Amino acid sequence: AQRRVWDLKEDFAKRFFKNLWSSKRPLWLGVRILLLLILGFVALVMLFEDRFIYFPVKYPEGVWDVETLSAPRGEVSTKVEDVWFQAADGVKLHGWYCAPQRNAGGQTTAIPTAMTLLWFHGNAGNISHRFASIEKLIELEVAVFIIDYRGYGRSEGSPSEQGLYADARGAWDYLTNERKVPPANIIVFGDSLGGAVAIDLAEKINAAGLIVQSSFTSIKDMATE
Repeated sequence: AQRRVWDLKEDFAKRFFKNLWSSKRPLWLGVRILLLLILGFVALVMLFEDRFIYFPVKYPEGVWDVETLSAPRGEVSTKVEDVWFQAADGVKLHGWYCAPQRNAGGQTTAIPTAMTLLWFHGNAGNISHRFASIEKLIELEVAVFIIDYRGYGRSEGSPSEQGLYADARGAWDYLTNERKVPPANIIVFGDSLGGAVAIDLAEKINAAGLIVQSSFTSIKDMATE
């Protein structure tokens, strides 16, 4: 009996939608057009979802002449090293490894650092737009490793949620495996969009600490805002 009820419901639904779609009445014609528009809008959002979320600025846009930017202007300046590494899924990424150096008598000497800040930046722009902030952090006599997500700056690929998580893991692996920085000497730092990236990474590794600045609670909340 229960199966018979389900069959009747299914048959009714098929006949209802068939009649609805084939009806020539103006009202039903309007309903069909509205349904098509809704389906088209949903498909458009799904197709271009990442473009609505991420706003990368690709190289050569930005300020990349770091040799000039990091010229000694005080006791402590920034030595910038271009770094190329791979994300966890093999995408080629670019970053800057920034170390403090002391200026004295026209000479510069490296300043030993105990901690390294692994920085995941915000949505718009690229790492070159964060250089002024890097200089301020360097005054704390810490090393700063800042990366561009896939699709940003000089990094390859296109941004996506899972892609950014893979980029973060690749940056962590580079620091710990290639540069041999102990996990206990790494602080994970994420600002704005990078906050979500930093939190995801911090759940999977054992860093010295986690800093999240000006981030958000969820994509849904951001869309509402």
